[in-house]
Amino acid sequence: MIKVDHIALPMVVWMSALFATALARPAFAGGGRAPEAAAGVEVAPLVRHALERALSTPGARIESAVEERGAGRPSDCHATEAEVAQPIEASGRLAVKISGRAPHGGHCELWVWTRVRVVGPVAVAARSLRAGDALAGLYTTEERELRAGHGPAAIGPSSVAARAMAAGQMLDASTVVEPTLRLGDMVKVVVVSGALVIEQTGRGAPCARGRSCAVLASGKQVEGELVDGRLVVQSQ
Repeated sequence: MIKVDHIALPMVVWMSALFATALARPAFAGGGRAPEAAAGVEVAPLVRHALERALSTPGARIESAVEERGAGRPSDCHATEAEVAQPIEASGRLAVKISGRAPHGGHCELWVWTRVRVVGPVAVAARSLRAGDALAGLYTTEERELRAGHGPAAIGPSSVAARAMAAGQMLDASTVVEPTLRLGDMVKVVVVSGALVIEQTGRGAPCARGRSCAVLASGKQVEGELVDGRLVVQSQ
């Protein structure tokens, strides 16, 4: 857990859920479905500090963090700790545990739902791309919202586009791949056409996901599969 402690901050929170454990599904008074949160308020500094410490994506920041206000009864709690149960990689809804001292002097503990919007630096296609295009020099960096399941791509010198993409589209982990055959590497190319087999030398070229490509001495680009270090191309 990511924790911020020893900060005394009077706050009034609205309890939208009570948890049996940190990861349990919230149970609401009276049973049935959870009431929908109609409004929210900016989280207290104590909670925001905990959220910021939970960020796990390099360069990311929390643009906004709102505490949901449900139909639960309000509770006074002199908050001293806020904990986030999991690392924050993208925008979303998550629970924060609040601990502190109750008005009668005892310990108080409750959970609140928060919605965070996370932004960070991402790679963006500088122009339209085809599957297999080498990405070097064809992308820029912009700050955009980070969404779950679409984390920023790690782009290396030989990275290529996994599929066709429009200019301005974010390059995430699902749209960037490393070719199975490195660009420029010499490779034996075996072209199979029926019973005819022709072997020649080529150099690694950009290619789409799961395939390998090479450029022959004639300048023709071929696509196939790497088998025992040779590029096998089925001629059509």
